[in-house]
Amino acid sequence: MLLRAALGAIVLYQAGIDLSVGSNATLESWIGVFAGSAILLILGLLTPCAAAVLGVLVIVAHFFFSPASCSLSASALCTALTAAMAAAIVILGPGALSVDARLFGLREIIIPTAHAKRSPDQRSER
Repeated sequence: MLLRAALGAIVLYQAGIDLSVGSNATLESWIGVFAGSAILLILGLLTPCAAAVLGVLVIVAHFFFSPASCSLSASALCTALTAAMAAAIVILGPGALSVDARLFGLREIIIPTAHAKRSPDQRSER
């Protein structure tokens, strides 16, 4: 939950700053998608999809909207960190404190026993 909330808050804050500075219609539509994905992420609704969209959009927006002079600047490092956090959320999932957990239930991973531990009689029964 902390990772989801941190990433969502960072993206919402940056979208607010970009919206107050820019007046380009294309930029405003990008900011709307960022804000929507961040809100879904904070709530924990469709978490893997929202995080994947957010990660891809952060990288694409960096290449299209950042000046060419900031290839290895703080902006590029912030973009890389944001994309890494989004990838971690995609892999980890929504967590217990999310709307997804309420809608779909918690997931339990059951690791099957190894075949090598079976006796020869048990193997022949199959």
